[in-house]
Amino acid sequence: MSGSAGVYMQVKPYNTDAQIVANILASICFTVDGLLMPVEDYHTTLIYSTVGTAKEIKTNPDQIYLATICNVEQWNIHDNVVVATLDSNMLQMRHNRLRSAYDLTHGHLQYKPHMTLLSDVTLDTRLLKKLKHTLIGRTIRLYDETAATLED
Repeated sequence: MSGSAGVYMQVKPYNTDAQIVANILASICFTVDGLLMPVEDYHTTLIYSTVGTAKEIKTNPDQIYLATICNVEQWNIHDNVVVATLDSNMLQMRHNRLRSAYDLTHGHLQYKPHMTLLSDVTLDTRLLKKLKHTLIGRTIRLYDETAATLED
């Protein structure tokens, strides 16, 4: 029997913003053996908590969050992924409000909003530098806030 094991919340980028990023990725990384994330899978986690349930949280699906791509990084935590890290006071404030209003935890010590761009890949420094040059500074609009209860 499965039960509640926490809550996960995310926002998605506007399709036009996601498509611009996807087109840039495709033009720069077309020779890379790895997985370009499908545009419809782009998202940014607001919170991943091991306590709470989605039904107790009031979501704001129409809220628009503005974020700026501040870096492009290779992460080798669970698998090799390339992420666009995001700078956004709006996302940080929403994350903090969720933690305090619903007494939620977060799976990492520090909230670092990001959007996964590529998975199962290790980029050489030349391609990573080119992605950084092309993506850093771009504004991404995120919306469609959703919450889901994690099952144990």
